[in-house]
Amino acid sequence: TVPTTPPLALPTTYRFLPSTGLLLLRIVTAGIVGVRAFMHAMNIPDLAKLWADHTIFATQATTIAWAQTGVEALIVVLLVLGLGTRVAGALLAILAGCLLAFMLWGAANPFQPGLVGFIGEIEVLQAAVGVFFLTAGGGRAAIDGGIHQGRIERKNERLIA
Repeated sequence: TVPTTPPLALPTTYRFLPSTGLLLLRIVTAGIVGVRAFMHAMNIPDLAKLWADHTIFATQATTIAWAQTGVEALIVVLLVLGLGTRVAGALLAILAGCLLAFMLWGAANPFQPGLVGFIGEIEVLQAAVGVFFLTAGGGRAAIDGGIHQGRIERKNERLIA
């Protein structure tokens, strides 16, 4: 007898509850990053001054400010559409890591007296959410999910045929 290969199963993140949770997380994350992107786009000179004053990148501060704003806008579009969710997660984790390393923690002690919590709490959460999207994807309620589900179904049809 010829052993048969079992059909490929859909990921557990494609079920209703996990997929809905991922959709909500994508939308909330896109909202937070979107507000920041909008505020940065409306005030590039101040963002460039922040980069110049708090990092070693003073000469490229305006370029970095524009790049940061562009990356933030790209992350928002990718997360809202659910297209390239893993790419958006990687970009979000890298962006948050750069902000932590070069601007927030690189210049000062993150634990300041009289401050509840620490400097960079939001960026740490953004980095964690970015890593989560990178590893888990966007779920079924995303363009990525539809593409992946179609690929699995086509593979299963070939296995059965």
